[in-house]
Parts: sequence; structure tokens; C-alpha cells
Amino acid sequence: MLYEDDYGFHHGDVWYRGHFTATGNETGITLDGEAGVYGIYSVWLNGILLGTQSSGEQTFAFATSALRKGQDNVVSILVMNMGHNESFSPFSNGANTVKDPRGIRTAILQGSTSATLSWWIQGNRGGEQGRIKLVVRSTMATCTVNATVGT
Repeated sequence: MLYEDDYGFHHGDVWYRGHFTATGNETGITLDGEAGVYGIYSVWLNGILLGTQSSGEQTFAFATSALRKGQDNVVSILVMNMGHNESFSPFSNGANTVKDPRGIRTAILQGSTSATLSWWIQGNRGGEQGRIKLVVRSTMATCTVNATVGT
């Protein structure tokens, strides 16, 4: 899980860039992104748009021409976060939606069991300076995380 709040980004657009060395067997990436009720996220592989999705899980297929076997490949994800819900709004199960996280819940490369994603996260300028954490999230199938405050 790569939740924006964990890195000091609480609203606005946040970029995620996952680097991996392709084996040539990768066919796509399954993502579960959360940007809020009206939020969306878009996904690119090496600069080629794979698609745009409203919050939720989606598998994005890689174009074979976009994958660079034996080289560094970059999956870029722009999460357009519409901010946290403003008030307690219980659903039928009594969920407190104010606490719903924003960011990437799942990122799994399809077709390869050996490729590892290393993530860089960049959000609004300034963020929460001094509170950015560099955390390894083992629940995302072996990934490392680097957070930067960007422009």
C-alpha cells in the first residue's frame, strides 16, 4: 500500500513512478487506486498511456512495443486525488468515509514473478516537509519506496 497521507500528501495530484527491469514476460500491471468518489488515476508505461480509471482495481495491458526487455522500465501513475471526504457519512455498514485513504493499494506486475518494482512518490510542493517517510511496503509484492517533495 502506498497511501499518500503516509508521505505528507493530503490532496491534489500525486505521481507514483515504479521502476523495474523487464524479463520480457510482463504482460501488464494490476492496480487498485483510490482517489475519492470523483477522483481518477492514469497509467503510463515508458511514456505510453495505458489508460485512465476511476477509483478501483483495473489491469492495464502492456503494449509489447513499450516494454524494454532487460532494461529499466517505468510505470507512471498520476493519482488525481479529490481530497478526503468532508464529513462523517455512514453507509449501510456504518463506515466512516472521512478516513478513506488515497493512493495505490495494490500494484502487481502480470506475467513475471521475478521483477521487482521500486517506487518514487512526488506530490505537492512543500508537502509536510520533514515528515516524509521512506518505507518498504512488503504487501505490494516486494517493493521499495522513495518519497520526494516536488515542484
